[in-house]
Amino acid sequence: MKDLGNRAVKFNNADSLILDGYSWRLLFPPSADYLKCFHLVRTRFKGDPTCKHRYRKAREGGKKAEMKEEHRLSAFVKLMDFETAIGPKNSLVITPSGIINKNPYFQGLPVSDALKLESYLHYRLPDSDVSFAPTTLICPPGGDRALQFLEPINKDYPPGCWTLQSDSLQEVVTIQNLWWPGFRFYHIPETGEFNSIYVGYGERNDDLPFMI
Repeated sequence: MKDLGNRAVKFNNADSLILDGYSWRLLFPPSADYLKCFHLVRTRFKGDPTCKHRYRKAREGGKKAEMKEEHRLSAFVKLMDFETAIGPKNSLVITPSGIINKNPYFQGLPVSDALKLESYLHYRLPDSDVSFAPTTLICPPGGDRALQFLEPINKDYPPGCWTLQSDSLQEVVTIQNLWWPGFRFYHIPETGEFNSIYVGYGERNDDLPFMI
């Protein structure tokens, strides 16, 4: 899958079911019901958007239900993006009218800051569709609201759900999210270069609070 703004996903052709690996389809936003039921589906993705994954609704006495893979994938992308889309502090700015832009003056974090989890922020704002969304902006009294309007990742639950490492020369910093095995973010200190990648099975590690 690849992020193309409105979320275009590389899928098998759902109409002809030709497994060509080149056909693309638009990934539509998930409904609130799919977001709530995403974690109940325990089977692996098949690569077929029409495949129906069976699960049981815990709040309805274990009633059987189905979710098409394209809906499950849409929910997965939104949930993982919400929890793992991050960047170095000061890399974004917000205008008085609420428009968020890249900071043209951002030249990367100094090494001393790059090695601290609190120097990295969630690229997200409150979202009513996601139950664990933040509720307020976090600019402290006297702070610069144009820069300090996002949550630092070191406040996430449980403590230790993010891990930070660097190479021996401290030239590259990498961060992993243990909720989503397969996610990795990197930043090269004192440069504006940072990015992330996810290579995994599309499964959230909901046992994490019992493992740390």
